[in-house]
Amino acid sequence: MLTSDYINDGVYGSFNCIMFDHQIVHPYPLTINHQATTAVPPFPPPPNVHLAVDLPVQLGYTQTEKASVWGPTCDSLDCVRQVVRLPSGLDVGDWLGWAEMGAYTLCAASTFNGMNKSPVIWTTGGDSSDARAVRQILDSFKPSVR
Repeated sequence: MLTSDYINDGVYGSFNCIMFDHQIVHPYPLTINHQATTAVPPFPPPPNVHLAVDLPVQLGYTQTEKASVWGPTCDSLDCVRQVVRLPSGLDVGDWLGWAEMGAYTLCAASTFNGMNKSPVIWTTGGDSSDARAVRQILDSFKPSVR
């Protein structure tokens, strides 16, 4: 079975590198069921090319499901990943991280189909005081418990 997951950005926004540069982006969960994850992707992150094993599986997630990841525009080209293994239990409001998304991902973004450009949220990895401050800010965006 293949699920379709929709995210709030796509190939007309920050993921334009898929259309323009033929990149393959690698999602990994930041939250599952609204709880922070503990798996940390490798550094340096994997390159934006095909991986024999999807990043969530490499991170140790054993309960995964095949998913296609789509942007918000309802355009048939707005496919971020055709097939990728993501951890089971992802829910509306959970966060995915994407490695190697910087410098040139937002400069070619458009407002196609009435979609706003994504806001930039700077993050710092590790356990530095800056990283903790960023995580505290991100935590303030967690959805309320239903």
